[in-house]
Amino acid sequence: MNSNFFKGQQLTLNIHFARIILIFLIISVSLWGIAGCEQANTTSGQSTTTPVSSSSTSSPQPSTTGQSTTTASSVSTTTTKATTNTTTTTTTTTATTKPRTTESSQTNQKTKFSQADLTINGVPVNATPAEAELVLGKPETTSTAMDQLTGLDVMTNSYDGLQLLFMNDAAATNVFKLKYVEVMDEKYTLARGLKIGMSTEAALQLFFAEQNPQKYQIYSILYGNPAELDQEEAKGALDFAYYNKDGARFVHMEPPYMSGTATIYDEMALLILSFEDNKLAKAFWMLGAGAE
Repeated sequence: MNSNFFKGQQLTLNIHFARIILIFLIISVSLWGIAGCEQANTTSGQSTTTPVSSSSTSSPQPSTTGQSTTTASSVSTTTTKATTNTTTTTTTTTATTKPRTTESSQTNQKTKFSQADLTINGVPVNATPAEAELVLGKPETTSTAMDQLTGLDVMTNSYDGLQLLFMNDAAATNVFKLKYVEVMDEKYTLARGLKIGMSTEAALQLFFAEQNPQKYQIYSILYGNPAELDQEEAKGALDFAYYNKDGARFVHMEPPYMSGTATIYDEMALLILSFEDNKLAKAFWMLGAGAE
């Protein structure tokens, strides 16, 4: 009985020992599995960390991304500024160059006042009354009288805002010819597009002007030397023009002169502009002696 008892006890111990070994094996396997998972997780974490770390110049990490973005933005801003500066410089250069070229070109194309500028609505100096009426129509009033200075008959044809004076040189042709014109209304157009009401600046810009104007008495000179007529020294053609805020005067003279040099008693083409409030208020032109 005792032998069987010990055998039973031994069997029981063996079973318990086998269970312990089995449990140990299970625990070992579990621990190995856990360790394997942790290693895998560690490896996976390192892989995940490595891209973040190695790509910090690219963008995954927020702080690195912010730095990269800021840098890119800074470069972009610099580029934009450089482009803007270049564009501004180019534009400024073009704007500075073009007006100077245009101004120089216009100055060269403008001409001095001459007898060809003595027109009204296309009717030229020396036109007859009939020729003027073809363009301007019948005058409102017509009168004839003798000029006390020259002894010649003068016909005055008056329109609304316009007066035409025709002179009759009985000793020569016995025909009235247009010699004097006075314009006071914007409906009429003189040579070069001169019209009553246009600005003083616009009126003066229709004529040639020297680059460095001089002074003549209380006037500024557009071109020429008015003193030549005062000094009676000019033997050739004489051209000059001067102005101030109240008006402008243009003179053109050609030989032959009665005394050999130009004087106020010789025939001249004359244009006088009157300014009021910086606008052309009245215009007068004539072909005759300046002393008349």
